[in-house]
Amino acid sequence: MSVFGLGRQGRVLVAQLGDTERNRWIAGSSSLLKDNKIYLIDYDEDQDEITHAAYAHPDEILSISPAPTKADLFFSCSFEENIPILSTTLWRFSQIDSDESGQLKQNGSNVLEEVTKLIPDGGQSDIHQVLWEPAGDTSQIVAIGRKKLYIYSLAQKDLKATLSTVIAIPMDAESCIGCAAWDPHHTSQISVAIGRNIIGWNISTNSDDCTIRIWDTRNTSTYLKNITDHSHWVWSVSFNRSHDQLLLSSSSDCQVNLDSVVSVSSVFFYDKNRLLSNSLVWLISKATDGLIASFDQHEEAVYSASWSAADPWIFASLSFDGRVVVNQVPREEKYRIMDC
Repeated sequence: MSVFGLGRQGRVLVAQLGDTERNRWIAGSSSLLKDNKIYLIDYDEDQDEITHAAYAHPDEILSISPAPTKADLFFSCSFEENIPILSTTLWRFSQIDSDESGQLKQNGSNVLEEVTKLIPDGGQSDIHQVLWEPAGDTSQIVAIGRKKLYIYSLAQKDLKATLSTVIAIPMDAESCIGCAAWDPHHTSQISVAIGRNIIGWNISTNSDDCTIRIWDTRNTSTYLKNITDHSHWVWSVSFNRSHDQLLLSSSSDCQVNLDSVVSVSSVFFYDKNRLLSNSLVWLISKATDGLIASFDQHEEAVYSASWSAADPWIFASLSFDGRVVVNQVPREEKYRIMDC
């Protein structure tokens, strides 16, 4: 376990997806003042040490969307200073300095290069989230507005954004889109959450009723699994990209939880088909559903928890007071999964 402080309040932390060699995350501060920052955070497992580079960002950061294959690119959605208008910008890390071991170095030349802005028809933006094409194609993105999806194409050379399609989502006047996810297996499908409704093979959702629910989008009449380990609002939840029986979540109860959901994972269905009756014996003896570990190193609400893109056993979390904590899957659980 390793701890780092942003030095200011923050809600957003995501893995730097384009770097699969280093354990790196991008975090953003959430100050109402103009002085906000983007932090590139590196964790060296051998040294158990966190290093970082900070980049000035003009406004309060609401969301960060890293490019899936290009480590230097990411979108940020933020409130423009003193006005309730959202700004969505594609940024490039102009320079990422690191030493011979790969650890980051902080210097005065760390700046963000503005590449392009997303401006829907009408001029005023309501975009609060950006989704990159999950298969790694950086030529297309989907921007999430309050009631619409905006599909943009990005030019290959200069990454200029061109709005190609607008999809209006049917809903009542008081509702809006809270969040969305692009299906990594069926790239023509996007799931959106509207109020208490989900429109959209398995996805997980979190809410302000302290629960996490796992759904099969082929039949949304009921959920597959209900998890009630948290005692307050759940702010983030994510499957492990390599071992989808591991589910990571964070909450206003100051906890980060790691759950086993093997009964609804790809492991269950694969072994059931391969081993037939023996799969039941394997499930009982090797892995079961339930809380693996609860991590309590935070003192305030934990808004983000994110798996590393480089190591499937490492994850980081960010609480509102700016504390970043890097943890690992417990060794016993790791070896149990590897032995299967």
